[in-house]
Amino acid sequence: QMDTPESPTPITRVAPPSRWARATRGDQEAFRELAGSYWYCAYVWWRRSGVDPAQAAAATAATFTRSTPEAPPPGEAHSVSTRLLLWLPTYLAELAAKGVAGEGQPAIDVDAAWAEERFAKEPEGSPEALFQRRWALTILEFTMEMLGEEYAESGQQAMYEELTPFVGFDHGEEERYSDLAGRLQITTGAARKAVFDFRSRHREILLGLVSDTVVDPAVIDNEITALLCACDETGAAGVAAGPWPTRIGELKPDDLLVRAMRSVRMTGNAAGQWIPPSDDEVTR
Repeated sequence: QMDTPESPTPITRVAPPSRWARATRGDQEAFRELAGSYWYCAYVWWRRSGVDPAQAAAATAATFTRSTPEAPPPGEAHSVSTRLLLWLPTYLAELAAKGVAGEGQPAIDVDAAWAEERFAKEPEGSPEALFQRRWALTILEFTMEMLGEEYAESGQQAMYEELTPFVGFDHGEEERYSDLAGRLQITTGAARKAVFDFRSRHREILLGLVSDTVVDPAVIDNEITALLCACDETGAAGVAAGPWPTRIGELKPDDLLVRAMRSVRMTGNAAGQWIPPSDDEVTR
């Protein structure tokens, strides 16, 4: 009789704390990295609040500069500190009310010329609404850029360009698959697999970026809901309707976010843990 080995003990994989979680605990490097990614959103807030370009650049740098290296970001006691998307505009409003003091070595370098050139293309709207919309677009831009870099590094830049339109929604999927297969000279089944892999990787990257800005992964659904609300194209979100300055081309922001929400609901395995958006989010 052969011995049967016991089933191995399952390995519990614990995801490392997000950069925002580490930042709220005083990790200055994590906070600096987040600042390097999202500082333009703060610049937009300052400019739309009526601050001139030079002052906005200085205020943006000061926003992400701690007075003492060990100090966690201000407002840690606030409930909004669990989500960078909520904490940052709250903190910006606090700074504007009491005055910005640029103490210590600036945590980031603000490219004022680049920021102002881009800000000139932003639509009218309240500082808060414009901040929320720009944040959502930044997440989506980063997602597509990272995805494009992965395909380029593997020598599949042409494939990336062919698959990009499939991230959104469109009618006539069967015809689109057939056309794609013809252009790539592959079977329709292979074209479907390529699209599936592309969409799956897009969701993974987007969800990774979002999760890196929250303390608790359980609120990712709420976060994406807020991003989706900020992408309202009708102007109801507090920003003038019309084309938005973005590097995602013809892709629709709400399409990209809805796919991510579907992924969270299917794979999250957290039934009953969804938290409705706050009154402020619903109002926006």
